[in-house]
Amino acid sequence: MIFMGCNLHSSVLHGGIKSAYKITVGTSASKYVLTARDNNQFLLKIYTHRANKDMLSIAELNRKMIAAGIRLPRIIEVGMTQDGLFPFELMEWIPGHSLTQLLNMTPLNEHYRKGVAAGQLLRTIHSSDCFDICAQAYTSIEERMTQAIANFNKVRESGAPIYLGEVFEKCLEESTYRPVDDTICLLHGDYHAENIIEDDKGLLWGVDWIYNLYGSPIEDFVRIFVSAEKHPEFAKGQIDGYFGGAPPLEFWEHLKLLVAIQQLEMLLYPLGRLSDGQEIKEHQHQIVYEQYKEMKSIIPKFYTTQGGKMK
Repeated sequence: MIFMGCNLHSSVLHGGIKSAYKITVGTSASKYVLTARDNNQFLLKIYTHRANKDMLSIAELNRKMIAAGIRLPRIIEVGMTQDGLFPFELMEWIPGHSLTQLLNMTPLNEHYRKGVAAGQLLRTIHSSDCFDICAQAYTSIEERMTQAIANFNKVRESGAPIYLGEVFEKCLEESTYRPVDDTICLLHGDYHAENIIEDDKGLLWGVDWIYNLYGSPIEDFVRIFVSAEKHPEFAKGQIDGYFGGAPPLEFWEHLKLLVAIQQLEMLLYPLGRLSDGQEIKEHQHQIVYEQYKEMKSIIPKFYTTQGGKMK
């Protein structure tokens, strides 16, 4: 098995691994739940691409974030697989359920409240000063727009599927809005209901981080459409919880630009298919297209049609 190639300290695993359960195979990482002989559990994340990651920097950032009061799994060990090609992280296991699981089991009148709590957690993440040790350089939205359109043209010229890419390209080219707030902060990088764990005490934890990211705080709302597809009240609550009420118009203008950029950027990568055979990229394009009413509205419909209010 892949995890057997890692130089995991036997002391960390309390005498060795009793069992291992593979929970995901993604385009960027494989994950395993490891159960030690004393029944303590850990999460092992092995990056499936040959990445030149600074794992020690990631571990340092993890420690600093926890010290700042951000609830996320503690990294116990980092390193490379035995062949020296693939980086790994060994983390503590947070017992609980993802908010996606809980929302599927929770009455609709509770969805908004859980969204508010998720928004407040994200606000805590963005309020920390941990980004000062991040390695990745910040790219302005103007640069990202230019690059996204250039890369989209290459995809189109290659003959690969572009789905609704031309709609998002047009959205960027015709937009006259440019953000005036240059605030930057630490980013989670993939913040949505599946990557938020509620523990047995009701506390929320951010998991599955993309480390060393910083930029506009609005970047962390781009993936909210993943949550909004099935749980719109939760998505609305996340935004209201973050802002302590309704956000300003500038937020919506900025978010729409970032979402259009992301839809073009995802065309560059193999994202696989859903269980029904549909391409994930095509599915994501359709969600965004419908939420923005054919990209003609500023505010997505999950926010304007939901009834939750801050309490």
